[in-house]
Parts: sequence; C-alpha cells; structure tokens
Amino acid sequence: MLNDPKTWDHYMPKESFPEYSVYHENLLYICYGCNQRKSNHFDKNKLIYCHPYFTIDSEEALLHCKVTVNNGRLSIQYYGAGQGKFSQAGAIAHQHLDRLGLIDRFKGEASSTVSGLIGELRQHYPAGVTQQMLDGVLERRYDEAKKKLGCNAWDSRLWHGLAACSDFVAYANSKITRLGAPSSEGFRQSSPPPPP
Repeated sequence: MLNDPKTWDHYMPKESFPEYSVYHENLLYICYGCNQRKSNHFDKNKLIYCHPYFTIDSEEALLHCKVTVNNGRLSIQYYGAGQGKFSQAGAIAHQHLDRLGLIDRFKGEASSTVSGLIGELRQHYPAGVTQQMLDGVLERRYDEAKKKLGCNAWDSRLWHGLAACSDFVAYANSKITRLGAPSSEGFRQSSPPPPP
C-alpha cells in the first residue's frame, strides 16, 4: 500500500488459468508497479506470492521491521517471517516482498516517515522525549495504521519496530536537540537574499 491500487491483477495468470479470469477471488486490486513486476509469474507447484485472502491471517504478523541504532545511525530492515504453523507463510511472504522489490521500497518510505516523526517530536518536545512519551506516540501510530490496513501494513510494522528498538529514544533525542536543527520558529524566519 505504498501506492494507491489502480489495476486489477489476476493472482493466477489468465494466460495459464483462463477459467479463473473473472473469478472474484482471483482478482486483486493492486498498484500498477506491483502488477507489472508480478506479471504472469506463477508456479503451479508452490506459492511464490502471497494471496491477501488465503495466505495471510489478518491477525498474524508475517511482515516484520527490525530497527537498530549503531554508532548513531538508524537502520531499518523489513523481512517476511512466521513462527510455528506460520513459518511456511512467512517464507512465502519474504519471497513475495523480495520479488516485488518491496523490501527496499518499504525501507525508503520508512526512512522518510521516521524523519517526519523526528520533526514532529522536535516541534512538540523541543527539549527531548521520555521513553513513556515516545511509547505513547508510537502506540497511537501503530493502532491507527493497524486499524486502517492491518498488522501487516508496512507502516504498522514500522511503528512496532521503532517501539521494540531500545535505542530509538536516545537516537530521537539526539536528533531533536541537535544544534543547527530546524526550530519550531523556522516558519517565521526570513529567507536569505537572492544571489546578485
């Protein structure tokens, strides 16, 4: 759900399965890019893409986001995985993410989202945030994202991953209080003069 869905994809390609070309459960509303990347790839012997109605349990997280901080640098990693009876579905989810190029796309979008979060935190908490304050913000964002698109949405997994990272509060505070960071008064600052 990085892009608005605008095309219908035949989960089982209509070239190979014409009898399912108009079957409603074979039609998935997805974005143009994913539709083009998936094309008519299909393996009759094993699942290589997730089907949102049959492969994924809406209450079981198969998409995961691991957030770490090393030497002041934030790292975000998306992957598919499951435990126990969901281990096979998790492997399919990872393959799905990899084949559609979603791992890097989610990471890029997540990086931008974290930057926006830091900016908002700076505006509301210019002296920094406590772990409790940050937990409240992340939990609200997670609940909103989960309610909107479920627990396997890239953004709900991001909020979950940030909450699980014990070093994120220190990272956020280092960015919030950094000298030279934009201030909440930045809106009222005048622009420099134009070049001659």
